[in-house]
Amino acid sequence: MESKFVFMDPKELVGHERTGPFNIVLVLLGIVKRGAFTKPILVDSATKTILDGHHRRIAARIIGLRRVPCWCVEYLEDPSVTLSSRRAGVPVTKEEVLRRGREKKPFRKKTTKHGYEMPPVPPVPLRKLFEDESGEDKGWDDI
Repeated sequence: MESKFVFMDPKELVGHERTGPFNIVLVLLGIVKRGAFTKPILVDSATKTILDGHHRRIAARIIGLRRVPCWCVEYLEDPSVTLSSRRAGVPVTKEEVLRRGREKKPFRKKTTKHGYEMPPVPPVPLRKLFEDESGEDKGWDDI
């Protein structure tokens, strides 16, 4: 199975699960305090569905990042990407996760849990994430 590290526009990523405002604030504060994105968002390469990192994506959008680090996987084909339900009585499947994202009918927050061993990736400084594809800085002054 091929997986890869890429930068993606957070506006293009598709959520399959709702988020909570408290968790968004905590994640946002952590990112800003460190001045870097330290954990890539786990994404299905075919559909751009977020598997892990919904709060990181929203935090990135709030501060105006043009791109975020992502680890893309072939979700349906890769048996090393695991999925379990965090809610008793709520069965989940990989197909259902992708359908919920595609149809914009997200699960309640903290319904799914994905497991995947990402290779180590160095932190990405926020200043690099304000740049667009051309390398032009689109930082706070341009938001």
